[in-house]
Amino acid sequence: MAEDLERFARGERTSVGPPPNVAWRWALVGALVIGFVALALVDPRRGTLPPPSPSASAATRASVRPTPARVVLRKGTRPGEWLNAIDGAVLVRVEPATFQMGHDEYQNSGPARLVTLTRPFLIAKYEVTWRQYDQFCEATEREAPSRTIKRGERYTLVAKPDMPVFNVTYADALAYCAWTGARLPTEAEWELAARGTDGRDYSGGNAPVSHEGWTLNADSDAVHSMGDRYPSTSPVGSFPAGVSPAGCYDMCGNVWEMTSDYWKNHYPPGPATDPVGPPRPSEGLVQRTIRGGSWVSAVQGSRTYSRFHHAETRRDTRTGFRIVMDVPQED
Repeated sequence: MAEDLERFARGERTSVGPPPNVAWRWALVGALVIGFVALALVDPRRGTLPPPSPSASAATRASVRPTPARVVLRKGTRPGEWLNAIDGAVLVRVEPATFQMGHDEYQNSGPARLVTLTRPFLIAKYEVTWRQYDQFCEATEREAPSRTIKRGERYTLVAKPDMPVFNVTYADALAYCAWTGARLPTEAEWELAARGTDGRDYSGGNAPVSHEGWTLNADSDAVHSMGDRYPSTSPVGSFPAGVSPAGCYDMCGNVWEMTSDYWKNHYPPGPATDPVGPPRPSEGLVQRTIRGGSWVSAVQGSRTYSRFHHAETRRDTRTGFRIVMDVPQED
């Protein structure tokens, strides 16, 4: 019997069970342990189990909506270019500069003033595409917006993966930026990247690349009426003659591009250093500034100083965005 008890205490199988008094003691110990565990878990104020810890909740959310823990920027194949490893965006470096921003004779674009940006930044060579935005939606379990464009009564066009995303709100653009570790450009950053320091009217120079692609007055039922072969948006980078001094494509036309600045229909007079727009939105509908014109803009509305207002909650087929990032410290 003593040998059987020793084997039982070690958890080994025995030929006979423990004597009744031993079994009773083991049962009592087990009941006490269970009771103490239950008391430790129960919230005495509510009589319920406590909620998961913040770290546990965060871990659960992260597993459902994955967000990159760290953005990896690596140098591109060309000097001054960087590659965002999250969405594959190629970004170009823009150096600090003083330049003329705005235009005195164009609606909502004045007064012209000298602006100085004191810090370099990286801006995407291309507008965010449907391919990139679809990857974002899949990674974050968001519903992708519609990519169709109605042309008149007879045609519905569907944007291809390499065309710029549209039908996104300002909040959508911010969420994408957070996913990539990026942000939206300020108006001043956008204009320096598009215009450079020589004050040009269009990103490719002082004349538009072509008048054929602007469709403001085109017959909306004539899908093939434009000489550039694109009845709506075009694949990003389709017009190399329009590349900006910084090396960015499609900054005049294709889609309007969101900036981080609140809208105001004029600039403050006088020189400015690192301007960021009005500190708060105007009364009424909250609107941000968009830049550069779109595939339905008149040629005069697609200049480097063209600007317009866009409600934060609005979705349309004419407005998208491109990302900006800070220059890595090691660069």
